[in-house]
Amino acid sequence: MTAPPCLNCPDRRIGCHDPAVCLRWAAYDEIHRAELAAMPSRKEWVDMVEYIHDRRRRYMPGRWKKGDK
Repeated sequence: MTAPPCLNCPDRRIGCHDPAVCLRWAAYDEIHRAELAAMPSRKEWVDMVEYIHDRRRRYMPGRWKKGDK
């Protein structure tokens, strides 16, 4: 994810996070929205995590047994 441009901005003040006021913020906002649109939805992410956990439970059960090495 792209970092906001405000950290070392000399023009930083109250109300500067407006695309009409700050051109840097407008560019950041556009990039940030594109990054968020490219990310999977929350449901897709949960499905991927559940799939990975299911694969691990099914194919690697012996790795978590204590004492057997």
